[in-house]
Amino acid sequence: MQMIHDLLSQSATYEKLHPLFPLAFAAEKKWESHRVFGDIQVMFSGEEICGHHPANALRSTESYQENKDVEKFAHPTTNTNSLLLKPGSFTIFYPSDGHQPGVMVNHPTEVLKVVIKFRLE
Repeated sequence: MQMIHDLLSQSATYEKLHPLFPLAFAAEKKWESHRVFGDIQVMFSGEEICGHHPANALRSTESYQENKDVEKFAHPTTNTNSLLLKPGSFTIFYPSDGHQPGVMVNHPTEVLKVVIKFRLE
């Protein structure tokens, strides 16, 4: 086997090469929320889109994991907010905020982002 480099739009061509490839190419950034900690997401370089939607309006796909303080959700069926995180920007998410971090803007780019967790009282 040799290295392969191509566009995601051509991924179907390669899905037959390994039984897990279809799953890998179908992966999308999951929606999540937290209960114990909030997130401060600070962007230093690069850019990404972060989806935002009320957590109570999302359908759970992976039940709450207490050890990771995270619950995963299906993509909303109604309109969502898209936040553009650019260098120098930040976003604070609370438990009521469902969010979908790490969505590519136009093309792959290197991102330097720090996520600071803070305990909610």
